[in-house]
Amino acid sequence: MGRLVPVGCLVAAGAAAWLGRWLYSQHGLVPPAHLTGHTLLFQEGLISAAAGDELRDLVRTMGDAGFPTNVQDTSFYTAKRDHIGEAQPIGEDGDCAHPFLVPNPTRDACVIPGRLDIGRHFITTGGINGVRESYETLVARVLSFGAYLFDLSRFSVVERLFSDGKFLSLARKICPGDKQHLDPFQFNFIIQVPGQSVAAHLDGVYFWGASRFNYPQWLLACMQFSNLFSEQFVDQVQVVGYLHEWQPSPHYAGEFVFWDGSSREGVTEMPVPLAGSAVDGTKTVHAANVYMPTVEPPMCTC
Repeated sequence: MGRLVPVGCLVAAGAAAWLGRWLYSQHGLVPPAHLTGHTLLFQEGLISAAAGDELRDLVRTMGDAGFPTNVQDTSFYTAKRDHIGEAQPIGEDGDCAHPFLVPNPTRDACVIPGRLDIGRHFITTGGINGVRESYETLVARVLSFGAYLFDLSRFSVVERLFSDGKFLSLARKICPGDKQHLDPFQFNFIIQVPGQSVAAHLDGVYFWGASRFNYPQWLLACMQFSNLFSEQFVDQVQVVGYLHEWQPSPHYAGEFVFWDGSSREGVTEMPVPLAGSAVDGTKTVHAANVYMPTVEPPMCTC
C-alpha cells in the first residue's frame, strides 16, 4: 500500500495490502455518517508489468529475512507512547496474562496491540462474512504478514512508482480540491496467505499533533470515529495495488470491500493483477473477503 499526503494530502501505497462506534446488523456494516460518502477510484493497469516484476522481486528479497505479522508493526517504527495508562507488568515468563494484551517492543510491559480496535471488532462479529469460528482461528485469519516502509528513497522502484504520472493522477482525484500537493510518506507490502482476510477497518489516522509516531493507533481510530477532532484531521490517499499473478475467481476470492454509505453490504472491487484502488482509507471503512476461503488459515503465535 502506498501513502501520499495532500497539503496537503498524505499518500501511502500498498501492494500484495471497534472501539469505534460501528454497527453490524444482520445485513452488513453501518459506519457513522461522517465516514460515508467518500470516493474510491479503481483503475486496471495502474502498475506496469515491469514495475510489478521488480516489486515482486523486492518482496522475495525482503522475505529472505522473514516478514512479521501485522501485530508487530511497531518493529518498523517507534511510537513515543505505546499506552495511555493501561499497561500492565509483563509476566516472569515474558508473556502477557490478558488475551488482549501483548508485550511492548522493549518487552518490559504488556500493552494493547496497536490495532486492537480492528481485531476485537472482527472477533466479536465474525467480520463481513459473519463467520463463526474459534477465537484462535479468527485471530489467525487476520494475522497477515508484511513490511511498513517510511524511507521511500531506499528502493528505486518505489521512488519511481510514487512519481509515476498515472499513480499521481489517480491519487490527486481523491485529495480535496484545495489540497493537491502530494507528500509521499509510506509504502507497505502486505502478504496474505490462503485462508486469511482483512478485517473492516480504517487505516492509520493522522491529526496535526497526533500520529502513530506518538500515540497508539487504536486511540487515533477512536478519535476519528468520534468526529471530535475534524479540525485537526490530515487528509490522506492510499493506493492499494495488487502484485499477484492469478486472475480473480471464486477459488481465490479476496475481493476488496468498502463502505461509501450506499449499502450495508459494501461495494466490492475485484483483485485484478496490477490494478489499483485509490481511497482515503482513514475516512472510508474497508476490508477484504477471505483469500482462498476453502483453506484453513495457518495458526501463528508470532
